[in-house]
Amino acid sequence: MRMTPGRSVAHGGLVATALAVLVWGSVLAIGAVHLPVLLALGAAAAAGVVGTRRQPRVKGVSLAQVALPALAAYTLGQAIPLPGAVLATIAPPNADIWSRALGPAGSPAPAWMPISLDPGATVVESLKWFLYSAVFVCSIHVARREGARTVLSMVFVTGVSAALVTVAHGLAGATWVFGLYQPTFAAAPWHVGPLLNPNNLAGYLNLSTFCGAGLLASARARPGERLALGAGIALLVGVCVTTASRAGVALLPSGMLFLGAIAAGTRRRRRTALRIAAAVTLGALAAGTGLALLAATPAVWHELLTPGLEKLEIIRWTVPMAQRFAWLGAGRGAFGSTFPEFQRGSSGVGFQHAESFLAQWATEWGLPVTALAAALLVWLMRPRPLGVASNSTAAAAWVGLLVLVAHNLVDLAFEVPGVMVGFFAVLGALWGARGQHRTPVAVETRVALAVSGALPLALVGAVTGAAVFGWNDLATDRQRLHRLHARASETRSDTDRANLGVELRRAILRHPGDGYLPLLAGLAAHDERSPTALAWLARAIERAPVNGRAHLALAEVLRSRGAAKQSLFELRLAAEHEPGLTDSVSRRANAWARDIGERVSVAPPGPGGAAVLVALAGLEAASTGRHRLLAEALARAPKDRGANSAMASELLASLSASTAPCAGDQRASCVSRVRLHARTLSATDAGNSVGVRIEAQLLLLEGDAEGAEAMLEAACPRARDREDCLESRARVAASVSDSALERAARDYLGARCGADTEVCAQAAMLVGRLAAKRGAWAGALTHFRLAVREAPTADRWLEVADAAEHLGIPSQVAEALERALRLRSPDPELERRLDAARRQAILRNP
Repeated sequence: MRMTPGRSVAHGGLVATALAVLVWGSVLAIGAVHLPVLLALGAAAAAGVVGTRRQPRVKGVSLAQVALPALAAYTLGQAIPLPGAVLATIAPPNADIWSRALGPAGSPAPAWMPISLDPGATVVESLKWFLYSAVFVCSIHVARREGARTVLSMVFVTGVSAALVTVAHGLAGATWVFGLYQPTFAAAPWHVGPLLNPNNLAGYLNLSTFCGAGLLASARARPGERLALGAGIALLVGVCVTTASRAGVALLPSGMLFLGAIAAGTRRRRRTALRIAAAVTLGALAAGTGLALLAATPAVWHELLTPGLEKLEIIRWTVPMAQRFAWLGAGRGAFGSTFPEFQRGSSGVGFQHAESFLAQWATEWGLPVTALAAALLVWLMRPRPLGVASNSTAAAAWVGLLVLVAHNLVDLAFEVPGVMVGFFAVLGALWGARGQHRTPVAVETRVALAVSGALPLALVGAVTGAAVFGWNDLATDRQRLHRLHARASETRSDTDRANLGVELRRAILRHPGDGYLPLLAGLAAHDERSPTALAWLARAIERAPVNGRAHLALAEVLRSRGAAKQSLFELRLAAEHEPGLTDSVSRRANAWARDIGERVSVAPPGPGGAAVLVALAGLEAASTGRHRLLAEALARAPKDRGANSAMASELLASLSASTAPCAGDQRASCVSRVRLHARTLSATDAGNSVGVRIEAQLLLLEGDAEGAEAMLEAACPRARDREDCLESRARVAASVSDSALERAARDYLGARCGADTEVCAQAAMLVGRLAAKRGAWAGALTHFRLAVREAPTADRWLEVADAAEHLGIPSQVAEALERALRLRSPDPELERRLDAARRQAILRNP
């Protein structure tokens, strides 16, 4: 079938409009990850599919149109409640989780239980797959009547729009998308846009780039269009690089090389078209790369060039989960609540998705359905039926699909509706423009037509189901119940506690596999001194073994019941599983432990315990205790930055006070140890100035202030923590001379004084106090005045007055005191001082 427009554009107008809304809207509306957007897209998709029923039938309707709704139907089936005995027979792990969800409260198992361990999320996932089915059907019809170029143009324009919006947000320094939506996580600069995840954005931009290359290769593309397409591709490439997605950036040139290999084996005419497209695309790639080189920040290059295997670790952790739920899966959408049972490493980061679509499917759909879905994907992407070898436009678009699939072997973009809508739109366009079978099978055609007719009804049903059951997603329930628990803990009201109990029960029945909800139940029970607290916390740890906060809560409960040793052990587990809890663990250990030995036992074994030991040393009052804890930290992790820095600071303090362990004959040994720690710090992180600053402090203690200042002057310009280094230099320079302080202050203020006026004012106050300490009151007054000019406060104006008073300038004293009084509530003492300053000013200037 030739890739040319159909005879009547009017017949496909409704479908084309609906498809454009779906493709463009699904990406620009934050990737359609929010339920209200998904519901609206579902309604638009239903209208589009209805439009396909009014068009003339084209022979050769594909059974692929049956398979996608079948996946959606299976997903919906996972959310249908079954008798408990039936579920225990067909999915024992799922039934076990359901039956014990409310066990700590002594409640019986529900009589009816679905396969899914998050049925509300599963209903929403079924809507997504019905939506993808509709996009596929609509794209086939549009391509058969208007050509694949129409659909590819939609995806290309959508990618360019997403890139432009992302660049605009970066230029504006925006942190809210469109000024309306605040991301739930801290998005990095230049990563704020419709697709907030940089990897998702890179994947979609790559697909759009290859769609643009396909449009370039079309014989219908005019010179002006090729210029516009080239500019668009340059923008797409430039923004793709700035996403710092390693897989996305690597796959783009790899895909272009593969497309070139396809071009080498095609017919002469097609080869010529592809060569033209390749030439323009390569030029656009070069321009885009140049744009990226100019725009990319050091953080972008750090992300691109820093190797990381975290995603592979997550995929490896999903293997036992896939084995546990091998036959029927945990339910689509249930990964986020169920995966913590299998997560290893730190629990400080939660994962809502597996970093691989195959791992996601295997854990949520089960292995048999995943195998069928993967086979369907391979079958749909066979190059021969899509005309890859004979059509340059199809070849470029097909490579774009292949690149996106390869990317999502180690990414989660296939869980983002906006990306999947684009994927199935392009895939449907290739099928629609080429056709599946030259001689259709009658039975196949009748089945496909029946499914096509039922799809609008299925979409309406899925939209209704998602609107009813989809609002209480896991994140929403966790946040809402966290607020309810905080309120109940604060008010201690029986009504609030009862309401919390009811809402917790309902939420647990919506997400029976989650570990956070039992943790809240355990904390609530502990607040009420209920005996069920231990059972709930045990359930929380069962569902999320590496949840450090659950172990911390269990330590509190055990401590309240007199189990001292067990509470310290749980503190150790909390620190081991969640390093972010180091301070909380250390404070409790310092209060609960009877001696240094017990404090040391709280630190996790091996290098991971060094941070806890350093934190404990910071809380230890006795110098001998601090040294012992820091020595233990260094014995476990000789190159640990925190331990080396803390021990060096401890030794410097001992050297300064001439106290043990650096008194008398031990002084030379301490000096050598400080230098060793400083050099270790410099060797482990060459871009950080901590080691140099410690060596400078040592030189200052030895009386070589000029040498210390010169050392910092040489090191600070290339230090990554330049501002901290310059501050240290200013402090050291204050021990050298007024001119040294002036030079150091100039560099320090140049680094600190920018858009943030408060930061500049703090730096100016520091320099002014250093000058005042030297008795250089003229310099002090200059810097104090800079501070009040940037960010005036009453206390800062008072320091201006003090400096002016030392210089004998009563008029400036009076001015500063007047300003201070305006910013401070009535102060009789300050008013008397102001009157005295005014009298002196009059006497000085009669």
